[in-house]
Amino acid sequence: MNHGTSVQAEGVGEILRTNRLSLGHQLSDVAKFLRIAEKYLAALEAGDYYKIPSPTYARGFLERYAEFLNLDPTELLDLYYRESAFSEVKQRVISQQSVAQKRLFLFNNHKNKISIKPAPALHLLRPKKIKDNDLQKIVGAILSVGLVVYLAAVIAQPFFPPQMKIFSPTNNLTIDQKTILIKGWADKGAIVKINGQSVIKDNNNLFVEEVPLSQGLNIIRISAKKINSPENVILRQVFVK
Repeated sequence: MNHGTSVQAEGVGEILRTNRLSLGHQLSDVAKFLRIAEKYLAALEAGDYYKIPSPTYARGFLERYAEFLNLDPTELLDLYYRESAFSEVKQRVISQQSVAQKRLFLFNNHKNKISIKPAPALHLLRPKKIKDNDLQKIVGAILSVGLVVYLAAVIAQPFFPPQMKIFSPTNNLTIDQKTILIKGWADKGAIVKINGQSVIKDNNNLFVEEVPLSQGLNIIRISAKKINSPENVILRQVFVK
């Protein structure tokens, strides 16, 4: 990560926005380059993670955005995990407070209409036994809900960006060679491309590809994509002396 950025003192959004502005990039231009909706990048910069469809999308967008800004994705992801966990707890507290306030409001509106009824006979307070038919209905409903959730997860799986790791080279590398080996791993079934050219993976989903370089700065674009899924993009900047 840039030495001028303090992860401890700033949040993810502030780090992203500060570095983007220092590089002179407009958010709309970054969105077009990364092929990520501008509203999602804005949500990352604002720390509004709940505006992004899922945590998987948020992590993928954050990693690609960090790579674009020459930041260390690992450090930003660690900070994101802490911020998103706090945000989730905060949202739950706010939601519970909202429910409590609504209940209190309803109670205040109707407290004058509440009539005091005689205490019921003690035998009426005994819990009723659940009939076998009712129990079967309850179990069936629970299983149905579980099946629906499982099927939804299976159906939604292709729409998540595939995972991809680049083992080498590291970002912002300076060398005096005319070629470089790109080594990495991608999810099974993902199509990997380097600078738009397809790359063959082995049985372990690993890939190695030699890429020619030109004098000066080279930006290598590595992408992984499944059918109907968003594209996962990692950038590597290599400077040739």
